[in-house]
Amino acid sequence: MKLTALAACLSTALAAVPALADTIDVTYTATVSDALGTSSNSGYADGATITGGFLIDSVTDAVTGSYLGTLFPPPSSANINASNPAASLSSTDAIYKQGLFISGGDAVNNSISVDFSALNSFTGSDPVAFLLQTPAALAAQIDFTGAASSFPSTVTYYQGDAQGNNITQVDAYLDSVSVSAVPLPAGVWLMLSGVGGLFAFARRRNLG
Repeated sequence: MKLTALAACLSTALAAVPALADTIDVTYTATVSDALGTSSNSGYADGATITGGFLIDSVTDAVTGSYLGTLFPPPSSANINASNPAASLSSTDAIYKQGLFISGGDAVNNSISVDFSALNSFTGSDPVAFLLQTPAALAAQIDFTGAASSFPSTVTYYQGDAQGNNITQVDAYLDSVSVSAVPLPAGVWLMLSGVGGLFAFARRRNLG
């Protein structure tokens, strides 16, 4: 009986591992639709394929890192929208931002924004729940039709001053998105291995 209970505990602990991950790693590929008409200011030309991604804290819903190709916003200014993070995802889109957004009127603006346009209604307001759907369900939610669509899912990098000078900007539409959970800290695995050790010990004792 005790052996069965321990087995059940171990099974439950292992099943809960993905849900315990604190960080969600989202990577995507995109096609540049507008690099201000030239590659001289950004290093990317219109029509180029570009890879990007961001890290989202599953506890606070904050974006903790973001990049688009070789372009990064300042890491010290991470946020999802200026509004309530839990309300940043609606039935039509989800916008993630990192950096200083132009509308803030900051002396220097440097940001990356990712806009997911849903094909189907998504009624939840939890960005992590949205991202952790199965790959097929996530793909069905997000518009990947790109330039052929009136409302494609997009990613934008922007850098410039408050007056709109010295601008570097890259706009692209998303072609694919991949989501994974960052592995748990070693301490959690140590805890799980300890539970497994108890299970093995109880089994030997039961067989003895």
